[in-house]
Amino acid sequence: MGNLAERIVITMPFTSTKLKMDEYLAGMPVDNSDHDTESYVNEEASAELPWGVALVQGTADRGAKLAAAQANRIIGVARREDAYGKDSELGSTGLKPKVSVSVTRRGKLPVLVNEAVAPTSPVRVRMTTNAGANGTNSGPGTFCTTASAGHTVLISSGARFLSTTAGAGIAILAFDFTPLSVAVAD
Repeated sequence: MGNLAERIVITMPFTSTKLKMDEYLAGMPVDNSDHDTESYVNEEASAELPWGVALVQGTADRGAKLAAAQANRIIGVARREDAYGKDSELGSTGLKPKVSVSVTRRGKLPVLVNEAVAPTSPVRVRMTTNAGANGTNSGPGTFCTTASAGHTVLISSGARFLSTTAGAGIAILAFDFTPLSVAVAD
């Protein structure tokens, strides 16, 4: 039967719960809502693919890479997965070349933004590194609101920010890249 201390059960009332997380990791699903995610392979020769950036179609049917030009076709957002080998598949900034990457084509994910965004902001993707004043330190595939001719594409017809940032950081994006083309060159 045990002593009295072993038989006493202390219960505490459940009085509140958080509805939203305080912080998000880029590319990590924010909830269990429906997502359309497929496996691709990083086709970059040496560049790593960070989570939470837009990826474009590679040369192979299931190839994905970072954008290099406005004409590249966006296929989705790099989704965070935690089942990678630390030394063989993960680098210092993302997934190493020739590694499988989960690409979410439709859903809600935290993404990397390089300026302040809000739910009323237009949604753009930087397609080249040199994307004007806001983009000199911004990599391809990052999200923004400011147009830069020849360097960004407008994707507001298939995406919208669900959160607000005061500057560069992580914002939640709802998106659908399953139509043939949702991007319009700036």
